Amino acid sequence: MINYVHMVIGFDTRPLSNLSASRGIGVYTKHLVDYLAREEGVKIIPLNRGDTPKEVELLHYPYFDLYFPTLPLWQKKPTVVTIHDLTPLILENLYPVGIRGKLTFKRQKLALRNIKAILTDSAASRRDIIDLLKISAEKVFYIPLAPQDGLTVPGNEKQVEIVDKYKLPNEYILFVGDINRNKNIPTLVKVSERLGIDLVIVGKQAAGKVENPEHIENQDLVELQSKAEKNPHIHLLGFVPTEDLGTIYHHALCLVMPSLYEGFGVPVIEAMQCGCAVVCSKQGSLPEVGGDVAIYSGTDEQSVAKAVTFVAGLSDGEKLMLLQAGIKQAKKFSWEITAQKTAQVYRQVLGK
Repeated sequence: MINYVHMVIGFDTRPLSNLSASRGIGVYTKHLVDYLAREEGVKIIPLNRGDTPKEVELLHYPYFDLYFPTLPLWQKKPTVVTIHDLTPLILENLYPVGIRGKLTFKRQKLALRNIKAILTDSAASRRDIIDLLKISAEKVFYIPLAPQDGLTVPGNEKQVEIVDKYKLPNEYILFVGDINRNKNIPTLVKVSERLGIDLVIVGKQAAGKVENPEHIENQDLVELQSKAEKNPHIHLLGFVPTEDLGTIYHHALCLVMPSLYEGFGVPVIEAMQCGCAVVCSKQGSLPEVGGDVAIYSGTDEQSVAKAVTFVAGLSDGEKLMLLQAGIKQAKKFSWEITAQKTAQVYRQVLGK
């Protein structure tokens, strides 16, 4: 049987070759390109720079920055862009913008006028885009993300190796991701200290050199690294390969995300998939991802500490029921579904 190509998509793959490669945008780009290539009737042409091949029918930019000119003002081909979230606009007091940023924001909004469709990760982000960017609702589609490929919990012997490799404490709360201001990391550190439970943080940024330590957006990271130097109960693991990450999730007391805002929250479903309880706030998209399984808290120290204490106090039977429910919740998200829904938007834009 011959599969005919019905759509030729030019996909901007620059996030795979720059500093974003191991971060959220790079993970999104890699998985979406891989899974779209498996969709019948879709041909993906990776674009890094230069001219767009004539055969390309539609362009997809998998990222958008409010304050940097990431989107061309004009395109000869129909264009789709992914706006993952509008956190800097939601929490504008935490993300101050200079005159140049404000001018670029106007330029970026102008560029969006020529976009045929906007993809985003959650219903919460869709509402934000419609309300704050004044985009027509029929142009904005929310398509959930999924856990990264290769994220599994290996057998006991391999788990012991990984626990020893990272010198994981017997009991710890876990955070996975960048140290951005919306993540509310200072509160997380206080919760760890208050409860006397070790804090393990996974992510390249946490253990890396801070390039501009004076910048206001880097203050949480500077403070975290300073505390970690003095406090042996704060463990900054840095980048962790996917094949090791499942064990780190699995052995945690719980993943804790006291975020002030989230556009999605991939670590929530990754933790659940790996048999790890989740404590998170109700801000932004987190209730969409956590469903009825996450243990919800506020964003203040007392509320988060209370939620973590609740998880610590569960009986073995209660904990097993919670973890089983989490595994079931995580199965609702897959890159196959993400790719299928993305291809549907392409077809709608192209009238196919």
